[in-house]
Amino acid sequence: MKIAMIMLAAGNSRRFGANKLLYEIDGIPMYRHVLEQLDDTKKKIENIYSEYSDITEDNNNNDNNSDIVQLNNLYRNNITAKIICNIIVITQYDAIAEAAKTKEIQVLYNPHPEDGISSSVKIGLNASLDADAVLFTVSDQPWLTSETICELIHV
Repeated sequence: MKIAMIMLAAGNSRRFGANKLLYEIDGIPMYRHVLEQLDDTKKKIENIYSEYSDITEDNNNNDNNSDIVQLNNLYRNNITAKIICNIIVITQYDAIAEAAKTKEIQVLYNPHPEDGISSSVKIGLNASLDADAVLFTVSDQPWLTSETICELIHV
């Protein structure tokens, strides 16, 4: 199964008055919080069989990785069903693109962000035609966690 996780980071932040994605929260640009969580999610999901292969629902009562347990149990019966995650960042900002590239994350530029979020969605979908599932996330939710992302993917 191939999952495309697409981070939308091309907005103009007109109401904010400046590029809110570069606004620092806890000393880190806002977009970077989301980017880190997507990267963490990718690592968790792609390591389902190696790192979490011994986890079962029976011993999960006190486990903080219930999202991984659920995904692991979902695919346990089909050991050949490897999950591959691809992160794509859609942006108009060089600073965001450069940060994503340092993590070897695919970056696509939105040349017409003034057309709204749908222009970024179209770019992301066109780049993910071979994906079995697509998850979009915005870049201005700095408290989004990898656990929540995994739960969304599980559902």
